[in-house]
Amino acid sequence: MAEYAADVRIDRDRARIYGLAIIAGLIAEVGLVLVINQTDAKSLALLFFAEAVILGLVFGAKPGMVAAIVPWFVLYPTALVVDNVDQPVYVLSALVFVVIVQAFLAGMAGAMKDRYWTRSVPPPGA
Repeated sequence: MAEYAADVRIDRDRARIYGLAIIAGLIAEVGLVLVINQTDAKSLALLFFAEAVILGLVFGAKPGMVAAIVPWFVLYPTALVVDNVDQPVYVLSALVFVVIVQAFLAGMAGAMKDRYWTRSVPPPGA
């Protein structure tokens, strides 16, 4: 019975990390989209890549990748409805490129964090 409780606890911790990562990604990407639309500074779009690296460094590889990608599933349909996009397939192909690059950057930053910036813990029984 105690083993089952430990398994549930691990799943809750993992779900909490993923939830926090997705919320952080949503806040960051929606904020960037709003600033870019209000100021017409298209060069600020490069911050999407910096945001993916930061998400990877903070949350790790897998949660960082999910946090960088999931907000686009909200932002793309919203852009189609609000902005009246003339060529949605063109925008979708550009979005696929951005999603791939963001996933790569978040995954690599998270993998480097997991590999090089973790505390060393001695093995059990040492």
